[in-house]
Amino acid sequence: MYRTNSRLVANLEDVEVVQCERGKGYGRRLLLKLVSYLQAYAQVHGESIELKFTSRPSRVKANHLYRSLGFQLAATATPGGTNLYKMTISP
Repeated sequence: MYRTNSRLVANLEDVEVVQCERGKGYGRRLLLKLVSYLQAYAQVHGESIELKFTSRPSRVKANHLYRSLGFQLAATATPGGTNLYKMTISP
């Protein structure tokens, strides 16, 4: 996490479930645990946190998971790029 002039930001980077373990709910549980941790942190510190990460559009199931968990698609990928997802976690 880092602080900007207006908020705390948490970047999630380079997390992927290995191919043979996909579809078993590990990614969902991991993201829910992270959001729960950040909610507790926001509550204790009395400020919102912006959680953000990117994902390649070709990872269709992963992108569907993120939207199903309430992450907002903040920017769509340019050719060869990644989608940007964000969630604001309030105290």
